[in-house]
Amino acid sequence: MKKIINIFILVFSVSLFGLVSCEDPFAGDDFAAYTEQPMGIYLESIDEYDSWVKLLKKADLYNALNVDNDFTCFVANNAAVARYLVANKFSSIDVLTEDQAASIVSYHIVPFSVLPQEALGGQIMDKTKSGNYLLVEFDQTDPTAPKYLYGSQIINYNQTVINGVVHEIENVLEPPIYTVGELIENSDRYTIFNEGVKLCGLEKYLNLKEVDVDYEKVKDYKTILVISDSIFEKNGIHNISDLRKRYTGDPIDPREPFYSFIAYHILPGSFDYNSLITKDEGVNGKNVETLASNQFITITDEGGLDNFINAQDDIEGAVMFDLDYSDIIANNGFLHEIDNLMNIVAPVNYPFAHELSTDREFEALDFYRGPNTKKTQDFMFNEIDSLEFIKITTIPSGKGVIRYTNDGNKVNMPMGSNDWLIVELGEMGSIEFTIPSIIPGRYNLIVDRWQYWAGVDNSITKVRPGTVQTYFNNNKVGSPQNHGDGSTFGQQLVGEVQVVEKGANKLTFKITKAGPLGFDKIKFVPIK
Repeated sequence: MKKIINIFILVFSVSLFGLVSCEDPFAGDDFAAYTEQPMGIYLESIDEYDSWVKLLKKADLYNALNVDNDFTCFVANNAAVARYLVANKFSSIDVLTEDQAASIVSYHIVPFSVLPQEALGGQIMDKTKSGNYLLVEFDQTDPTAPKYLYGSQIINYNQTVINGVVHEIENVLEPPIYTVGELIENSDRYTIFNEGVKLCGLEKYLNLKEVDVDYEKVKDYKTILVISDSIFEKNGIHNISDLRKRYTGDPIDPREPFYSFIAYHILPGSFDYNSLITKDEGVNGKNVETLASNQFITITDEGGLDNFINAQDDIEGAVMFDLDYSDIIANNGFLHEIDNLMNIVAPVNYPFAHELSTDREFEALDFYRGPNTKKTQDFMFNEIDSLEFIKITTIPSGKGVIRYTNDGNKVNMPMGSNDWLIVELGEMGSIEFTIPSIIPGRYNLIVDRWQYWAGVDNSITKVRPGTVQTYFNNNKVGSPQNHGDGSTFGQQLVGEVQVVEKGANKLTFKITKAGPLGFDKIKFVPIK
């Protein structure tokens, strides 16, 4: 008997990937749904994907692809799976353990996301089921150029199913098995830099893959701009002793030149080459914070196609990326090789933007900043203490609520990521955000708000929005701002702030009129 299935009203609606081994409830049935099928059943209907389906079932992930959630899946045909098994000395899929099969297929599944062909380019900012980022490479000057996932060409795009999209690739992807630290350790190109990392005690940090957040594992990403031995030798540095002479001081003291030099080449976060060189519209440069205390690199294009690091004083002496050794992916970030020593210099002032929803507690949510899904999560007052970069006080005490919302269905949002925070603080409460280090100088402070009350269904309470007075590092900024002015998306120029020194900053909003508040992003625009 045929069943007409609408994936949005499936009574078999279970949590994503929460399935355990069980009898398939759809076994033996034929499906039709506006000529489409759930992803797992669709794949099983294609003979060329028999081996892939067998891997999914071995991994206990087949059923998960038939539920009410969105997916993008990259799949390989039978011949590609056979090549993979031979290359990895497996006699058949049957000899794989469930964990081995899961490690293969989960790297090819992007949950909560529907990514058509035109959306594939550069680092895919939505993580795979395995918690990794995928990188799509192609010739950006040729719109017809083929696209590749780590050398595996995408050969069949946009197989649309009712709960997502399937792209066929020519080879099975192999998840990266090395950390950024291990990439350096295992290469004979980077022996001097690797010894420097060890002297600084940074080896453990570069090998760290995950951190615990409320019993959830969250990936801990970092990006390294590494110097090869040949570049060191061109600069008269032939071994670690020469490097110690050039950059002196206790190598484990973050204040000393040697530690600062090594840490200056490490960027907290996952940055592929494309994301490093992408700047705000109308601006030719950007600053990226490094692991060195309150130090930044400046990346500029100087009006051409080439991108330079720290070209403030002299383009001839600036550092460039070695594109032959860039975008080397690790299981906890990226490695890029650079073509010169990168010494610490004073950065140029460029606009600085910060998403206020940046916090590991939010990152631990499985729908964090994912496209094509809309979900919310309330953090009640007694849970907010666990937030790393946000603190609140409420009057009366204990009544505070922070609601994290992601709505990936929205397109062309003016404020970047499709997520925001709705906050209730009581009659006289305040919320304080810790903001990363900013280059000293004068800035106009702009607050991007999400005015959820334009759609009543999104409100925590059905009351009018509140008014707040803004403080930057305990200094009053501008006059009280009403969060109900303007359209749904609102940008408010709050006033002028002075950043005196590098280091973390405190941005505080104090209630002057009770009511919910909506926060998305803040911007610091330099005043020339």
